Amino acid sequence: MGKLTGELLTLIGKQVQEHGIVVWYDPEGVYGEVAANLDLSDTRVLRFESSFFELRSRLEPLLEFVEDDGSFQPDLETPPRVVVYVPRDRAATEQALVEAEAAGVVMEPGASPWQRNTRLKVLAERVFKRIAPDRAAGVAAEVEAGRRTLTELDWLADQSGDFGAVKLIFGTTAVADVLLAFVASDRHDEAIVEKESLAELCQLLGTELGVSIGAKQPVSQARHELCRCLLLAELAIRVEAAGHRLPSLDTVPRPETARQQEQLLAMCSQWRNRLDLRDSYTEIANRIQNEVQVLGLGLQGEMLAEVETFSCLESILLEAIEAGILAENYAAALQLAKRRRTSFWALCEPDVQLRWTLLELAASMLLAAERIQEELKTISRDPASLIAAYVDGLASSERDTMPWSRMDRHQRHLEHRYAMLELESGGSHDPLAAVIRHARSRYFEVADRCAEVLGKAFETSGFQAEGIAHQRDVFRSQVRTRASEHKTAYLLVDALRYEMAEELVEGLGDDFEVTLAPALGQLPSITEVGMAALMPGAEQGLELVDAGGGRVGVRIGDTVLKDRASRWKHFQQTADGKTALLKLNDLMKPTKQRRDEIEAAELLLVTSQEIDRRGEETSDEEEARLFMAEVLEKVRRGIRRLAALGVKEIVVAADHGHVFVEEVDESMKMDAPGGETVDLHPRVWVGRGGAAHERYLRVTAGRLGMAGDLELVFPGGLACLRSRGSGGGYFHGGISMQEVVVPVATIRVSKPPAQGVGTTSVTLTVAKPKITTRFFSVEAKYVVAGLFGEDSK
Repeated sequence: MGKLTGELLTLIGKQVQEHGIVVWYDPEGVYGEVAANLDLSDTRVLRFESSFFELRSRLEPLLEFVEDDGSFQPDLETPPRVVVYVPRDRAATEQALVEAEAAGVVMEPGASPWQRNTRLKVLAERVFKRIAPDRAAGVAAEVEAGRRTLTELDWLADQSGDFGAVKLIFGTTAVADVLLAFVASDRHDEAIVEKESLAELCQLLGTELGVSIGAKQPVSQARHELCRCLLLAELAIRVEAAGHRLPSLDTVPRPETARQQEQLLAMCSQWRNRLDLRDSYTEIANRIQNEVQVLGLGLQGEMLAEVETFSCLESILLEAIEAGILAENYAAALQLAKRRRTSFWALCEPDVQLRWTLLELAASMLLAAERIQEELKTISRDPASLIAAYVDGLASSERDTMPWSRMDRHQRHLEHRYAMLELESGGSHDPLAAVIRHARSRYFEVADRCAEVLGKAFETSGFQAEGIAHQRDVFRSQVRTRASEHKTAYLLVDALRYEMAEELVEGLGDDFEVTLAPALGQLPSITEVGMAALMPGAEQGLELVDAGGGRVGVRIGDTVLKDRASRWKHFQQTADGKTALLKLNDLMKPTKQRRDEIEAAELLLVTSQEIDRRGEETSDEEEARLFMAEVLEKVRRGIRRLAALGVKEIVVAADHGHVFVEEVDESMKMDAPGGETVDLHPRVWVGRGGAAHERYLRVTAGRLGMAGDLELVFPGGLACLRSRGSGGGYFHGGISMQEVVVPVATIRVSKPPAQGVGTTSVTLTVAKPKITTRFFSVEAKYVVAGLFGEDSK
């Protein structure tokens, strides 16, 4: 008789001894075998068989001495001793045994007091707390999860007393702790040899995990055999669970019972995910994968979605997803890439994580492009509707809305991450490069089509977008009133796309109240025009003029604005109150003179040229993308610094957006119209006269809402005019969502950032002593030592 069964019978016997009649409910039937063989001294056992009528007929003779209130008759010398076993839930019996219950006691799961509680988890926990306290909680959890039967618990309890040496060596007999301590380190080997306990350890592992290893071998060899068994068994179990059978894995031993398999999988997962054991897992797993030659087992990507056993499996999965993307199976690729990006080997090997991130971004961008192409077929072809779709998405009853600008964000992140990748010369990245080429081609195709549709919509509508604020009105409507009430900063970020502004404000946190809205940028979308449109007085009218030197300027009133100096002078003269002019860099580490200027000013004009300057002046595309990725955080730092310096309101706006693709194909370039050229950019010609072309959109300045006799030519779609600087992939000036939809963010400081007090320190620790690739893991510890209280980390 097992220890748990013995405990149960003791409880039942004691209740019979004290109360005579025991009604025992077993709703889950876990004690059926015990009840079938129950034999207590001088006690009748009645078992429910087919109906309560039949059971009551057998029980009634034993209840003839029971009064109506459930007590026994006074002259009864010996109360009846009977156990009534019912494998049913008490609530479902409709009080069929109420007389017996009143005359005696009820034993069932959850009964009170604990001596009548027959819940198997409670029984197991009570027994194991006596015989193996360190295993009690784990055993109870397994029972709760339905992974242990009474028979198994009886057997396990009988074995617990045989693992004394294991407990002396490892301090526990809990299989998870013992296993992980053994496989991850050799520090217990000497004690195992000294106490001759390898056989005992093997018995424990066999009992719990169903893993059989030889006990008559050196401890180090037994460890290696165990690791090999564990990892190959995990691989085989997970491949089979995915619905695949692989002949090369048929000979791999694996646990027989479902419970043991679950335990084995949990052990492997815990080994991988414990930070203190991660290095041991990677070392051993890599050694075993080379010994076994895992790549030669015939594994396919569809088998491995949930497998993290060996690092070499990542390459199989990556190639499968890359092939899936090229076959346009974007949704499935996205789902898997998201999961694998945070998987074990991705977290251990930054190169692997970067590749998964690239595939996730590529699939996300391609899905967005696919959806935009679908929605273009049904959307109203007017500028306001197109801009609303770009900013907020097209409403749908069948799926969540998706702003069309999301495609641009995915494309920007994809190109940034791809610039970080160090391509290998052996060709292992060739499939990934094919995915990038496919994503680039689709992005350009869809963005070009959107630009073409927007250009025609503008031409039809007279370059108006009903309900969309115009860039010329930003200062009057957003800045002037705020500056009259609070210290305000007007932050102008050259070439900040709408989607970039979205990401910018998303990262500001709860210290700021933010509203972001689109504005229709003043065409042509170049700096001289867009920045002038953001100046005071722009709402009263602009005139496009020849500023000389191959450049245009914009006249507001009697002043021609053609560069930063002329705009600043105009701002000083026309803005109300005391003003100060700063560059974004001035806010990073302001001098005392700068801080004094800021404190004295009522309205600050802050300008940032980082995005546009790097895009236009840098010939290295990868360098430009890496730099641009840092700009948004730099702008956030500037906003936080402004708040810390007492600014209450901040308005962020852009002169124009931009398009940044790989180098524009020669087929997308065309000659400028000639004639009298005043200014020429890849996306716009400004001048007088010249040739006409079916791919040109030619307009006068007047049609764009500006005075002056100059004409403008915009190439259709994303095509470019041949000009100085037209060879790269960064450009603006034309008509596209990316160039002409500009952001206007109004930011109220709700909680000024805390000023630094005390001291701070940062400690960086490289995870591995040797750096072998461009990417490596670093642990950063940031400690703030305050003036009061404990340090915070």
